[in-house]
Amino acid sequence: PAIGAYRFTAAQSALELADRWFPIYPPQTLLVDRAPLMSQTVALPRTGEGRSLATAIPVTGLLAGLPLILFLRLRSTPGLRKGPPC
Repeated sequence: PAIGAYRFTAAQSALELADRWFPIYPPQTLLVDRAPLMSQTVALPRTGEGRSLATAIPVTGLLAGLPLILFLRLRSTPGLRKGPPC
């Protein structure tokens, strides 16, 4: 009854989020599908070789850095400004 006072509040949402992000107890498997209708589309390596991390870092840097470089280059182009200077 005392915990019911927190139902539908921000505190309950924060506690549920913390429970999902930082589980104290590992989740228990409730059901296993012995004949799934779908298969896994991407096979992730199960060994700790680090190949995926070695490719993820440059790709992430490229995806984050390219728009930043374009923004900085186009921002300093004098012909693109249409309004009065700030």
